[in-house]
Amino acid sequence: LIVAIAIALAIYCIAERRFQSDGVSRHNSPYRRWNARMGKSIQNTETKSESPIAKLEDLVGQIQHSPDYYEEEKNAREANKCDQQYPTEAITDFNTFEMYKNGIASNLNPPLKKPRTKVNKQPLEVFLLPMTHVDPGWLETFDSYTKDTNRILDNMLIFLKTHPKMRFMWCEMVFFERWWRHLNDTQKADVRQFVTSGQLEMASGSWVMTDEANPYFPVTIDNIVEGQQFIFRELGAKAKVIWSNDPFGYGPSVPYLFTKTGIKLAVINRIHHGMKNYLQELRAIPFKWRQYFDARGESDVYTHVLPYAHYDILNSCGPVASVCCEFDFKRLTHHMCPFKKPTVTTKQNVVERFAAFLLSYIFIFLCKLSSRIHA
Repeated sequence: LIVAIAIALAIYCIAERRFQSDGVSRHNSPYRRWNARMGKSIQNTETKSESPIAKLEDLVGQIQHSPDYYEEEKNAREANKCDQQYPTEAITDFNTFEMYKNGIASNLNPPLKKPRTKVNKQPLEVFLLPMTHVDPGWLETFDSYTKDTNRILDNMLIFLKTHPKMRFMWCEMVFFERWWRHLNDTQKADVRQFVTSGQLEMASGSWVMTDEANPYFPVTIDNIVEGQQFIFRELGAKAKVIWSNDPFGYGPSVPYLFTKTGIKLAVINRIHHGMKNYLQELRAIPFKWRQYFDARGESDVYTHVLPYAHYDILNSCGPVASVCCEFDFKRLTHHMCPFKKPTVTTKQNVVERFAAFLLSYIFIFLCKLSSRIHA
């Protein structure tokens, strides 16, 4: 061990003498490499004779005369700057910032601006919209959800052929494309005919129902383009309505981007419950959705908000969830209602069942009327 240490020390001393005889010191090599990057050559004889202060002054001078890359970048930004000027705020009847501050933050009880005094005695029009909502990512894998959506679309294809008056809507193209690729030419022709006749409507047309909080513009645009190009290429159709029932909140960017594809209609759902109450009290649904930077209203979207807490049968068929639960046919076999097992609706009891459904609306109306009287 002692012999090995002695040999290593001897090699080190020989190498050190060779470096010094060549006029090179290992201790100033980083300084040399830095000066080389700055485009300056250093003479070894001058470096040895310079004082530390002279070295520092030389270094400062090199930095001062180096190219100003920041200034070049700044000039490039100025040359490519957008000349379009936006107003500070678009003129609208309702401002979401003010609504949150005044209507929602203050006990969720906004005053009525203009109470309705006339009653429309025409027959009530009820619109039924058969649809489904499918998440590419939630509790299961994408492939598992694909198997489920394939069964939904298979049933849709059979049912629309046997029921010409039936309508159906689909908006997640990522699943539709997976199903479409396995159809034969006859089945594809049937689907194209459903789309042409209006039995099957492709809403939104985006690849997925995008989240509106996290994705950047390029991803959101690509999501719209990918899905709508598929619809146009395979079905020869264009989406006419934005169907966005499940994103957790909405911003102005996504509807604005959809308007650039020609869409001017929208249906949304997941807004603050106080906002829903506010809009309902002011009779402001549907409304024209305008971006804050759009002073001329060129990107207005005529928007409907689903009225209740959620879009499933339990929360959307009417104002009382316990009554709606009895009309959720899946709960006859898969789930139970909170109070009792749902009753099967037949030709014999359909009038009685409808009366129970109608009473839920009368009950809510009386509750609201009572609250206004006491207020």
